[in-house]
Amino acid sequence: MRSWFALAWLVGLAFAWFWFARPSQVLRAAKGSHRRVVVTCVGLAFVTRFVPVVLLPSGAAFDIASYAIVGSLLRLGHDIYTAPLAEGRHPYFPFQLFIHALAHRLATEYGLPFPVLVKVTPVLADVLLTLLITRVSLRLPLATGETVGFLYAVHPVAIYVCAYHGQFDAEPLLATMLAALTIATGRVFLAGLLLGVAIALKPWPALFVPLFIGCVPQWRQRGTLLIGSSLVPLACVALYRAMIPGSWVPVVATVVSYGGVPGWWGVTALLRLLFVVSQSQTFSFLASMHPDRVLSEVFSNGRWVLLGAVLGASMLAASAWYRSDSSARHRFPPIQWMARAQSFLVVTFLALATGFGVQYLSWVIPFALVSGQLHRLRVFTVTAVAFLASANALGLLQESLGLADQLALDDIVRALGLPVWAVTIWWAWSLGRAFWHERPIGRNARD
Repeated sequence: MRSWFALAWLVGLAFAWFWFARPSQVLRAAKGSHRRVVVTCVGLAFVTRFVPVVLLPSGAAFDIASYAIVGSLLRLGHDIYTAPLAEGRHPYFPFQLFIHALAHRLATEYGLPFPVLVKVTPVLADVLLTLLITRVSLRLPLATGETVGFLYAVHPVAIYVCAYHGQFDAEPLLATMLAALTIATGRVFLAGLLLGVAIALKPWPALFVPLFIGCVPQWRQRGTLLIGSSLVPLACVALYRAMIPGSWVPVVATVVSYGGVPGWWGVTALLRLLFVVSQSQTFSFLASMHPDRVLSEVFSNGRWVLLGAVLGASMLAASAWYRSDSSARHRFPPIQWMARAQSFLVVTFLALATGFGVQYLSWVIPFALVSGQLHRLRVFTVTAVAFLASANALGLLQESLGLADQLALDDIVRALGLPVWAVTIWWAWSLGRAFWHERPIGRNARD
């Protein structure tokens, strides 16, 4: 029954989001003072997230189990990065380990539900992110300014990631958005520290380091930002090694080697489906292409193509900023431009990623909203919600549909994710063209 409620809540959130995102609703905007808008958005974000946390406390089985395992091992003094039991459970810097250990202690000593405890931090971070997005958007010259907060408060994908799955990507997203806001005001070292906090929580915000460095006017400031972004992750590892003596190599190797789960997204999903089709008699000729071997090779070596593409996207965005205005070389980019550039890097990553985690889908949402990319976000949200809702519905109807084979169900889910991937390719291409031609923010009325 709770599973059906979860699906109904997700679909209801989707309807609410598209109601707020209608062009007529956006043009009408919210009436009343900015303070009322902020309070309403934050309250709405709190309710829409804590209802599923309380009523659907289990979360994603693998993720919640991973948090419990690493939290308990840390409390017992084991090294998370070398313990066989923790292999593949925490491919991040140690920052979040301390939060998991605290949640495990509260659960074991006071009998509190562990899944709820580990969801509290990301949900609160997501509520704070709603507050930040609302306040920032109200100060920007956006036609959608008074609606942006509502659009993040009820966004079904953001809520699904933190309140359903219990993934904590809202925490690095909050720190990254604060870093972008801070760099726009010229406080370079503080921006570096905030970006370092984001990286210490999850390593994927490191994708933004070249962009931040490229948009800082002076070389000395670039060095300051690089040092600031390195301090927090290094401090976390130093603190962890002070508690659990050992080499730094396993920590760094674990973080660097993480690449998501292959075969669920993008090219690797296509190769997996091609392999499945090749097993049938009708399409047996496809077996000569060895899609399973190609998948393994693509996953192993695709990360270098991905990193090169993201670095190239960073250089393109930074050069577009310097070419946009004669005084740009002496100014810091505004938050709206930074958010647009960050969304470009995220969708480039999604378009070329060979591994996948459902939390990846939440990364682009706040940047797209702050930069006013409502049209692109509408298209992305349609496909993403259809993907998530259909996958959940298939899981609930598995027996009724006669899908006894879990592998067959997984392959259907892989196919459902392909439209979302196609949208990220279109989004990355359209933003890349815009930066290449130095198209100013807001020229396209559809955004």
